[in-house]
Amino acid sequence: MLDLGFDPSYVLDKMQMYEASVILQNMGRRGRYEWERTRLTMYTLAQVNSSKKLKIKDILKFDWDEETEDDADRTITEEDKKRLSEKAKQYSKIIQNG
Repeated sequence: MLDLGFDPSYVLDKMQMYEASVILQNMGRRGRYEWERTRLTMYTLAQVNSSKKLKIKDILKFDWDEETEDDADRTITEEDKKRLSEKAKQYSKIIQNG
């Protein structure tokens, strides 16, 4: 986690398990922007030199290109908003109580 820019004293002494869990779950997304930019550059170069119509996924395919059932419906319901609001309040109380 230190290579993500976190202060070592925070990671070792103050970081809560729920924080570390979220960070570790999302570490794979770290370089995603750069990879997407690289793919777009490769696609552009390939398309201008090709007589066929190419798709961007024909050039370079990533794991995140596959849509899963979880990704299919990303609308946030009122129930989701209430649940997340309550969760945020719980985290706030935990942080305030130390």
